[in-house]
Amino acid sequence: PVWRNEGLAMLEETGEAGADKSDWQNALENIDPAEFMAFDRFVKIVPTRDLKEDKGRVTVWYTQAYGAVRLLYKSRQRMQFFNFCAQLREGRSVEDALWRVYRMRGTAGLEKEFRASLKRRPGTGGRVEAAVSASPAPPRGGVPRTLKSVGFGSGGYKGLVPETERR
Repeated sequence: PVWRNEGLAMLEETGEAGADKSDWQNALENIDPAEFMAFDRFVKIVPTRDLKEDKGRVTVWYTQAYGAVRLLYKSRQRMQFFNFCAQLREGRSVEDALWRVYRMRGTAGLEKEFRASLKRRPGTGGRVEAAVSASPAPPRGGVPRTLKSVGFGSGGYKGLVPETERR
């Protein structure tokens, strides 16, 4: 499936040591979980065909692909991920492969674990219990922070960076 291929490619971009500090991980932790689509729809999407008119949705889709593959690859034994890929290569459906390898009840089970993993990580957009407040003013002589696009296209994810580093 496209989501598995793209998610694995993004996970491999940074290598094992840098995965927790990658732009994709940063996006995963900061995109509001409500923006991620239902997995029964997500696994059928080919972004170049289905989302080409909406760059923002493309960014969310790729981030979700990264997060789903990262969950399957890193939260369990790696041999399970290898077996999951082998099941797909043999022609099994995603639903069947998820059950056979991970004992997940299809895409609904994967979605449940994915969303639960977002709530466990600090820095996720899913912090609904936290009060929203304005950022404090920078200290005298400090560096004000602003949002700028970081590596995901014009409609993509925005990161918090000092104005002095803006380009």
